[in-house]
Amino acid sequence: MSVTVTTSLTNGVSYGNKHIITTAETADGTIIFDFGNSVSLVAVIMVTDTDGVARVIDGMIVTYPADGQVQIAEGSGNYSFVATDIIHMICNKGRTD
Repeated sequence: MSVTVTTSLTNGVSYGNKHIITTAETADGTIIFDFGNSVSLVAVIMVTDTDGVARVIDGMIVTYPADGQVQIAEGSGNYSFVATDIIHMICNKGRTD
């Protein structure tokens, strides 16, 4: 079962979120960001430690389970969720053309 982070829109075109990973999320290994809208999104994700040093997120799995949602999960690569790491996410509305 994944942990859901409910957030709100930044503006009408792009959406941003800065989220500190919790202990519960590290145990689960999957986080869903729900932006509370009904548009398809395309996300860019960066993870840093508390000092702002970027983590290598090799193998992180990014999916879109529903409109307005972005799900990230630990994969088979080098990255595992670490409590207090910070997820930086920017999303734009997806296009179909």
